[in-house]
Amino acid sequence: MTGVGWTVRVTTFDLDGHPVVFQNFIVYESERTRAIELVRRHMAVSDRQTIEVLGKVSRDTFQSQNIRRGQVRCQ
Repeated sequence: MTGVGWTVRVTTFDLDGHPVVFQNFIVYESERTRAIELVRRHMAVSDRQTIEVLGKVSRDTFQSQNIRRGQVRCQ
């Protein structure tokens, strides 16, 4: 698959360091680091959260959901 965007996960940890909330986003941005930056802008990421890139997303996915370049969508 040729990816034009990314699936990005934000994980929130409790005070004991256990993961408690997972939020997945698709980001229509070809550059990996820029995709992470767009997610950071989309939501306020705290010290108890981590961001990780899970994989590439195809153009068809973005087109089927009417997502334009530079947009972030929660899944």
